[in-house]
Amino acid sequence: MLSALITPAWGIKPEITDIEDIDDKVTLQIQVTGEESKPIMGLAESDFQLKVLDKKNNKTYQGKQLPFDWKSPRETTPPDAWIVVLIDFSGSMNCSQALNTKCDAKAVAKGKRKLDAAINALGTFIKLASERKGKTYLSIVPFGVEGKNDKPGACDYYPKVTSETLDKFNFVQDVKQTNFLGLDRFSDKTPCATTNFYQALKETVNFFKNDKEGRFYPKDKEGKPLKPQPRLSIILLSDGFDNNSNYQEVQKTLAVLQNNKDIVVHTLGYGLTPQQLGKKYSLGKPAVRRDINNPKLSQATREQLEKEFVDQKQLAEIAKLTGGVTEFAGDADEIAEKLEIFLDAIQGRYEISYIQPNVRRGGEYVATVSTQKVASQSKPYTLDFFGRTLPLETRILMLICIFLALGLGGVIPFYYWGKWLKEKQN
Repeated sequence: MLSALITPAWGIKPEITDIEDIDDKVTLQIQVTGEESKPIMGLAESDFQLKVLDKKNNKTYQGKQLPFDWKSPRETTPPDAWIVVLIDFSGSMNCSQALNTKCDAKAVAKGKRKLDAAINALGTFIKLASERKGKTYLSIVPFGVEGKNDKPGACDYYPKVTSETLDKFNFVQDVKQTNFLGLDRFSDKTPCATTNFYQALKETVNFFKNDKEGRFYPKDKEGKPLKPQPRLSIILLSDGFDNNSNYQEVQKTLAVLQNNKDIVVHTLGYGLTPQQLGKKYSLGKPAVRRDINNPKLSQATREQLEKEFVDQKQLAEIAKLTGGVTEFAGDADEIAEKLEIFLDAIQGRYEISYIQPNVRRGGEYVATVSTQKVASQSKPYTLDFFGRTLPLETRILMLICIFLALGLGGVIPFYYWGKWLKEKQN
């Protein structure tokens, strides 16, 4: 166990996500993750090994038998990506992020709110996405509902997550169109809703699944899914916890997420850590959710904790369920760093290309990639190749037989026939 802890392969998990083939050329897209499903981006070509099994002949090709071309994630062109960013628009997003400042929304000037920091970080995220290869489409959607105890008319803006608000995608590389993807359209709003991210997630997944235009699940003329399929992702940014969904609603949303694993949710908790909250309110320990209803604390402290507590457990559960990444950030710079990790998780794929040895039409093969001696799950594929259909050994044998046939049946008889004609003339 001690030797395993110090090996660089500890926690590494390679996965073949896509296989493309053109004639006998095969291209593998490979995602490599570490602990907590975080992408690993800095690997070298020497860290990868490839093995291909020819199922019909039960023959394995690897090493010098199977040379390949390799590309890092920065060099590859990933498939199209459709990303929805769900941003919490609860009242606490109007508060300051400062550790020693009470969450008094009215006392926080614009430009210093948590919402402003999130908007600035999203601007950086858009810039990073626009600098990368591939086609990335982004829709930024605020969410929140009226609180159960809110007075009528207490808030002038409750952002709804609907198919109309979700379907505001922009191509991030088109600077003229994006203009930071309309972030200004809600930067002048005052957040005062309450958090309902389970409902927002369910609406977003249903929006992706009810694809009528063929953008998210494109097919060819025969109705078969195109390869590779676009990557569908949700980035959930929240500074609190869902206090509007009951147990049944939560379980329904989790079931929807689990049944649609092609839609990956990355979660970002934004605010003070439980340790920081415990220190801020002199709890003598890291804050937990039940402290919000702790009768030993003053009502004012409980109200402040309710505004500032971020339920990391909820967010981590959602990300893990969908194979996504969960992160936590305390300021704009950290948010931008974590969002870049999400971008790497969505687009960061290594690429290996090779010519299939002894390819045959309809041949069945199995590919396995190892990263630092950790093997991926084997991935089967079939080549519908209409070029040469026979292995090299067979073709060489046929060529030899043809020359022998020409020699025995053509050259030698012709030689003796010519000799006979000369003798006859003499």
